[in-house]
Amino acid sequence: MRNIAILSFTLFIIFTTSCNGLTKKLWNLHNYEEEFKHFLINSQNGYVVFLAQKFHYVFIDNSNLMKNILLWKERRTLYIEALATKIYIDKNNQATGEVLIRSFSENLMPHRETFLINHGFKKDDKGWYLKLKIFGTRYLANPNIHGNFPQLDLSYKIKIAEELNKGEILTATALTPITITADGIITIGKILLSPFGN
Repeated sequence: MRNIAILSFTLFIIFTTSCNGLTKKLWNLHNYEEEFKHFLINSQNGYVVFLAQKFHYVFIDNSNLMKNILLWKERRTLYIEALATKIYIDKNNQATGEVLIRSFSENLMPHRETFLINHGFKKDDKGWYLKLKIFGTRYLANPNIHGNFPQLDLSYKIKIAEELNKGEILTATALTPITITADGIITIGKILLSPFGN
């Protein structure tokens, strides 16, 4: 009886180890790089869209935090620390992550400090910073969508980790819902987007 129990336990360990190994082989994190520069804002429905070359990223911004930072007249005093920024795409193309935003200068004018404090920035030995949590959806970019979109003061190349099934093809990613009408109106689905957040 004891020998049967030992054998059963041994088989259980072998089986679970094999399953874990199989899971790791089937699902891998694949890294790729995107350049973030152009964006669109929806003022009423709480969306911020980044138009990268490979994909479009539609982020939820119900608090208007991203919008307020992007439209801040003195946004040039801030930058994204790309190496410390983490974006993860799951197998359903849901994007989550954390963007590290920093100020170029440790000592800012009082009105700038007030803006940063009011928007959740903190201070460390490098200066003012914000760890911005992001959540949204990734879509395949449409090469026919182009225009004079607003852009960040700097472009940022950010590494993105995606959960990729070796048996799947990337075409499972939906095409961007962003469209531009003949008269230049930009929409995502039926939601109007504004290049300048107006």
